[in-house]
Amino acid sequence: MGMPQISIRFSELAKSVTDRAGSKTVGLILAATNKEKILKLAPGDKAPSGVDKNAVEMSLIGGEQKPKRTVIVFAGEGFTEIDTALETLESEQIDYLALNGTAEGVSQKVVDWVKEQRAQGKNVKAVMNYEADHEAVINYATENTTVDGKDYTADQFCPRIAGLLAGTPITMSATYFVLPEVQDCTRMKKAEMDNAINEGKLILFYDGEDIRIARGVNSLKTITSEKGEQQKKIKIVDIMDTIRADITRTVRNNWIGKVPNTYDNKCLLVSAIQNYLDDLVKQSVLSAAAVEIDIEANKEYLEAAGYDTTEMSSEELKKANTGDSVFLKASIGIVDAIEDIIMEITI
Repeated sequence: MGMPQISIRFSELAKSVTDRAGSKTVGLILAATNKEKILKLAPGDKAPSGVDKNAVEMSLIGGEQKPKRTVIVFAGEGFTEIDTALETLESEQIDYLALNGTAEGVSQKVVDWVKEQRAQGKNVKAVMNYEADHEAVINYATENTTVDGKDYTADQFCPRIAGLLAGTPITMSATYFVLPEVQDCTRMKKAEMDNAINEGKLILFYDGEDIRIARGVNSLKTITSEKGEQQKKIKIVDIMDTIRADITRTVRNNWIGKVPNTYDNKCLLVSAIQNYLDDLVKQSVLSAAAVEIDIEANKEYLEAAGYDTTEMSSEELKKANTGDSVFLKASIGIVDAIEDIIMEITI
């Protein structure tokens, strides 16, 4: 009889997760007009005439791997049509969004749009020179970068950083990644770099030989009970987004509206998700993972529906009929990359 279909799908996703999550899509908003509403270019494609060639080519350089593609939309001169550009991108699946400049009020509009998209289940992140204090916004803050004798401001260089992050597998972080084409960048003292990183700024630095990313952090600064210290890392958020997207897509395509909401089927879903997460543990993406039916959520559902649960056992609550809702909970440990090495030498 073989495995249930949903388990097979989860297994396929788990086996390919490290490959898929290293070749992501860049969204690029250009301050220009164009007869085409949207353009899609893959690494190796040439930017058409009339398009900001530097921004497009930078977005496709990548990191450890090449991005999957760059999706380009046009926001008019000076980003006067930014609302239209963002609306156009809503129907596209993008992972890292950048602009080739900025204008007053534009950055906050992009941040608000990113938050709205993520609330709808789309895992888009933005790279901007902007202090958003949010895990899905990378605040690229190196003031000046020199490539082939041409100087780029932080706003102008964001497409390069977006493409780099789109080409970074979730088994790696962008920390200390070398940008071989960069000849120089704004120099900072060690204390200044430490302070910038602590303020949620992604910066470049010169190590005496190469220009590197100092540490792969996003703009999140405010820690809460829901957002911990780990979520300041771009790598950690990428892993969380990948897992969320895989589970959401598979359940939507193979489960919702197609399977009776029985206890046996809930257990089948739990088992399938657990197997998916266990495969990620084997690939060192996760350190541990556990999924189960959320008994407390079941209890709340039943009580809201008017049922008396005071005499119900945990097993009865677990097996209870919850209408068309399935309540699950999971705990995972996410594996970070090696970034700090402290070695004591005794002589």
